[in-house]
Amino acid sequence: MCGEGSTQTGFSGNCAAGFKAVSDDAVINAMAEEVYRQNCKINPDEASQALYKAAAAKYGTDQSGDLPGNRTVSLGPEKFDTSDALGTGGGACLPDKTVVVMDRSITIPFGGICPYLGYLGNVLLAVSFLLAARIVMRG
Repeated sequence: MCGEGSTQTGFSGNCAAGFKAVSDDAVINAMAEEVYRQNCKINPDEASQALYKAAAAKYGTDQSGDLPGNRTVSLGPEKFDTSDALGTGGGACLPDKTVVVMDRSITIPFGGICPYLGYLGNVLLAVSFLLAARIVMRG
């Protein structure tokens, strides 16, 4: 972008006073100014740092201990309830369901599928544990 008639270009300013970009291209000026504004939001100025350090010295950096209902909970495999993954009532089989259709009574026997529902519950539980481990290990 060098050539005859080009003007002086430059960037100046700070977070407190603002920032000004000067060049022939208005789009580059706007982009440079916005990048600088975002940088000022991410990187706090010295006054903000001093205010934070004063508050941290006075109150400490961990303020979560004073929250109402705050407690420490240990998690582990012993905390998971694996007795009934599908919610069928503590391992009990679903009762047979009787449905009336056109004045005719039809019984749907759930007793035949109970063992398979138990297996399915264990498979779903194992898959959920594997996915949870993958989420934790991916981090």
